[in-house]
Amino acid sequence: NNLSRFGSLFVNLFSTKSPLSTCHSGLTNFYENENFVQFRGNKSYPPVDLLVVTETPFEKLRTHSERKVWEGVEATVPKPAHLVALKLHAIKQPYRESKEKDWSDVIALIRGCRLSLDDGNFRGLIERYGGPDAETEIRKRLSSGGR
Repeated sequence: NNLSRFGSLFVNLFSTKSPLSTCHSGLTNFYENENFVQFRGNKSYPPVDLLVVTETPFEKLRTHSERKVWEGVEATVPKPAHLVALKLHAIKQPYRESKEKDWSDVIALIRGCRLSLDDGNFRGLIERYGGPDAETEIRKRLSSGGR
């Protein structure tokens, strides 16, 4: 199934030194720099964003992750607060085309996972990865229904 193929794709990308510009036939490289790769999907594959990190940040994400099962495939997924941090980091990138979608995802994660802006650790992630104005923007969007 598609999810199993994605698991193999991620393992291959992170376990080899090969260039990330060529990928699975279901994905087309859209944007790439030394830290980030965006792939467009087709009707069988959704778009994929990869953040290329050194072992230290990767290990932090892995350590603070949860095991989930989708369609019988087990995967390690960052905790919701860390997914918000990844989205906020993406929003700050100048080439990012889907900033409004990213903001919508941030608000959905906060609401759906009941993340609290009263949590100092979460606020620290927001400021670190979203910048000094991110918390204000999140509060504004939360109070306006997420728009």
